[in-house]
Amino acid sequence: MKDIVCLIPTWNTATHALGAYKSFHRYYPDIPVFFVSDFTTQQGINDWKRIMSKGWDSLDTDYGKIVGLPNSTLIWNEHEGWETDGHGNAITHAMKFVHAKWVVHLSDDVRIIKEGVIEHMLKGANSKVCGIGEDFTRDWLPNVGKWLCMFRGDLYHKYDLDFHGDYAKAYDAGSPYFDALIKKGYKLNFTNLDGFFVHLGSVRNEEWEEYYEL
Repeated sequence: MKDIVCLIPTWNTATHALGAYKSFHRYYPDIPVFFVSDFTTQQGINDWKRIMSKGWDSLDTDYGKIVGLPNSTLIWNEHEGWETDGHGNAITHAMKFVHAKWVVHLSDDVRIIKEGVIEHMLKGANSKVCGIGEDFTRDWLPNVGKWLCMFRGDLYHKYDLDFHGDYAKAYDAGSPYFDALIKKGYKLNFTNLDGFFVHLGSVRNEEWEEYYEL
């Protein structure tokens, strides 16, 4: 597990982020975890509430609970954009500080529930693979699902790329990055991750009682 880090983007959902960290470190305690979050502002909270219009159960701005966790770093970012654009801005900012061959991108509302997920994703990976995860290409650019995926941090820096998306064009955060690498001869490895994780979302449901705080 050398030269692998985990990056958890989070925004006004501190307990979600803590649970994602705990579920990941349960199986991979020696892999460093980086959190990236926008500074908490009232405008940011208003934006978040507008996006999460179906419920605000996961709202939590107490990021003190993820400061100083073992083998982790919290990176702060200015609040700029939301949804796809804000996500891309946050990861692009975080990558200024993240230097590793492989980056595990883990959404803060995801919980790892089974060992071996990284080993599973790395099966068949070689020097020409730039990303691994579930197929989320749809009608957009080449893409993997950001709830849980891996991407090449070394290639990110080698080619001076970024993780920006474009909400207006329906380009998900990271998809232009993958598209640029595929045009250079790299490829995505799509894999089924069923059974390795649960995706809780922002609204309390039956799975929250078991997995929310872990």
